[in-house]
Order: sequence, then C-alpha cells, then structure tokens
Amino acid sequence: MRPRQSPHAADQGGIFIVLGDDGRHVLLGRAVEPDAAEVATIGAKLAEAGRGGWVVRMRGDYWHRSRHVRLDLIQEAASSPTPFDQAEAAFQARRKGTLAP
Repeated sequence: MRPRQSPHAADQGGIFIVLGDDGRHVLLGRAVEPDAAEVATIGAKLAEAGRGGWVVRMRGDYWHRSRHVRLDLIQEAASSPTPFDQAEAAFQARRKGTLAP
C-alpha cells in the first residue's frame, strides 16, 4: 500500500532528508518540512557526532540511475566547514556509486 501524502507535499513535491557534510543522508520519512524544534534536535545530534548538515528537499527518483536528483537547501541544521555545494556533489557521487550496474 502506498503512503498518503499531504496536500502540502503535493504542492511542493519531493521529500525531506538530512544531508551530511560528507554526502551521506537520512530520510526524514515525511513530506512536511520539519519544525524549528525538530531542526534543533537534528542539529544537536549532528554536532554531537562532529558532523555538519542541512535539511534538504530531495526532488526526483533516487533509484532511477539516469535521472538527476535535485536537492533544494531548506536550512542548515549544524554548522560545517564544508560548503553545501561540495556536500551535494558528494551525495550525487555516492548515489551514482550505489546505483552502478
């Protein structure tokens, strides 16, 4: 059975992830943007682990090898010396490696 998406998700498209400064990511498991308290908790956990990261809306089909997945920065969750663009490039490289035939 396919999970229902909120009307907000249908308008905005995509799903929310936490993108780490090394390109790894975690699915937030919803189509609604996290609130300030949730972002603060995410940021604290990242900082505790010595990582930086961002809350990002991911658009596109992650599992479709030939299609690009777009990442839209929503907000920084934990400060990182790595620029977002580098983390996004690392994400795309990891994804490409995961989907390689």
